[in-house]
Amino acid sequence: MTGDLLTELESHGAAMAGRLGPEGAAAARGRIAKVRRRRAAGVVAVLVPVLGLGGWFLGTSSRASNIQPAHTDPTAVQISYDEPLEPQVQQAIVAGDHDAMRKLFELGAYPLHIPVEGQYYVESAVARCDLEALTILDDVGARRAPVSDISFDVAIEPAVTTCGADVVEHVLETSPVEIDQVEVMSMAASRGEPDVVTLLARRGYPLEVPGEWSALDDAARAGEHRAVAVLLEEGADPTVVIDGVPLAELVDREGTPVEIVDAIRAAAGVEG
Repeated sequence: MTGDLLTELESHGAAMAGRLGPEGAAAARGRIAKVRRRRAAGVVAVLVPVLGLGGWFLGTSSRASNIQPAHTDPTAVQISYDEPLEPQVQQAIVAGDHDAMRKLFELGAYPLHIPVEGQYYVESAVARCDLEALTILDDVGARRAPVSDISFDVAIEPAVTTCGADVVEHVLETSPVEIDQVEVMSMAASRGEPDVVTLLARRGYPLEVPGEWSALDDAARAGEHRAVAVLLEEGADPTVVIDGVPLAELVDREGTPVEIVDAIRAAAGVEG
């Protein structure tokens, strides 16, 4: 293994030792899904009945003017009791004002609000990798799946590819949809942080599906030498065969950085 990759392995092993304990392995699913980038298209062409929930109405905005007289609240985000509450929730999330978020939901802001434009509450919180905001949103039952595709959690991809292990762990544990573990590991290997790859590996997410897919291949093609080091440390198989081609040979064909090719070849015991 090359010096850089060996150093990466050693430093990662020291940093991660004893952090995330192993959990039961989940069976790898054979379907190899590529990363989805779908964004809900609002409620266009979707017929949604009006839900009367204590004055909340889907597709409308809640106001608190009947609760208290118009004034502002002494939080970082000034709360206006005469204005719709839902846009103010978004402002509070973007500002990282957790007290204002809690106050707005107490006043009646609708947690299942569907934005005509912009992001869902959860997307805004994940964009900041704000674990406390995500916890607040989960506590009030904020929407995670768009109306147009209730099988898709809008929080998973941005969390896995931009946030640390604590946020990713929370998002995966609280997701309302079935998790495609191969897809999530693929995203982490090619675009995530090393601690996220470690988290998933130690929670039993698949590292390869023999004959079809390998997280090592995803990390190698993306040039993620840190992810390659972590995956090798966590037990990814450098001798796996994908579509009839050994991984060490496959990554060499794909124009992978030399140091990564050398590391995988060395781990696989391939000379030359």
